[in-house]
Amino acid sequence: MSKNINEVLFSRTKPLNKLAIIEGLTESELLSVTKDTIVRIVKEVGHNHYKSRDKGVRFANEGNNWNSTIESIDIIKGKAYVDFYIQMDSTDTNESDTLDNFLRRGEYRGVVYESDRYGTKFPHYYRYYDKDKAGVIRDLLKCYVERKYKDALAKAREEQAA
Repeated sequence: MSKNINEVLFSRTKPLNKLAIIEGLTESELLSVTKDTIVRIVKEVGHNHYKSRDKGVRFANEGNNWNSTIESIDIIKGKAYVDFYIQMDSTDTNESDTLDNFLRRGEYRGVVYESDRYGTKFPHYYRYYDKDKAGVIRDLLKCYVERKYKDALAKAREEQAA
């Protein structure tokens, strides 16, 4: 792709074309999506948190195909966070980290400690490789286009079907 996805996403391109462009992006192009683009997505299509100016976008994704998924990306008091849902042996939990840490090049590795009944702590790791991060970003971009242009997409799909 010769165009920058950070610009194309907010340009006056038809929503169906934007979805086609997103589907055609390579891993390196997906990883080139900037933090500013993600923050703008959250501000435009995110839902407000109860009685605050904070916003968040919940979207469906495959996570790391192992023991973790990303439930949402939130802006809380001006900082962007990623909310992870982690499956452990006997319980599940949520953990948050900054978007900057998650978007850093290379493997993202998080750890959650689970205690047994004796108080002994056991670490549970969850990892996101660049391939996993690219999948999460692709799902977020598609979620943005689907929510932002919901009516236009429905109309365009009706016209295609007819």
